[in-house]
Amino acid sequence: MLSDKMVSEGKMYYKQPNKLRWEYTSPYQYLFVFNGSKVYVGNKSRKDVIDTQTNKIFKEVARIMMSTVTGTALSNTTDFTVDVANEKTFWRVILTPKKKDIKKMFSKIELMFNQSNLMIAEINIYEKNNDRTNIKLKNITTNGTINETLFAIPK
Repeated sequence: MLSDKMVSEGKMYYKQPNKLRWEYTSPYQYLFVFNGSKVYVGNKSRKDVIDTQTNKIFKEVARIMMSTVTGTALSNTTDFTVDVANEKTFWRVILTPKKKDIKKMFSKIELMFNQSNLMIAEINIYEKNNDRTNIKLKNITTNGTINETLFAIPK
C-alpha cells in the first residue's frame, strides 16, 4: 500500500560547538533548538524544554544529531558501523547503529556528501517502523555570522 509523501520546508542553523536550530516553516511550523544541555521542541500549541542531562532518550537523540551535523559520527566506531560508497558525484556514507538504544530508533542513517565541495547534501534517516525521513540541504552558507538569539531556549 502506498502512503502519502509529505514535503516540509525549513531552515537549519548550526554554531560550534553545540548549538543547533532546526525550524520547520511549511506545511506547518515546528521548532527544535539544542543549546548545550537543553532541548526545546515546540509549535504554536505545545512547547517542551527537556534537560538532556536527565532525559536519556533526548540526550541520545541530541548527541546523534550533533555528531551527524559535525561529522564526528563518521569516526565514531562505538555507535555506528560506517560504510562508504563512491558514486558519480557523491559519497554515500551509511551509518548502521551498533548500540541497542540507537537500534531501537533507527535501522540506519545515510549521508550523501557532494564530492565537489565536501559538503553534506542529503540525509536519509531510516526508522525501525520503516518510515524514512529525507532531508535535502540547499542554499548552504558557511562561516557566516549567526545571531545568538536563534539558539535561545524559548520560555
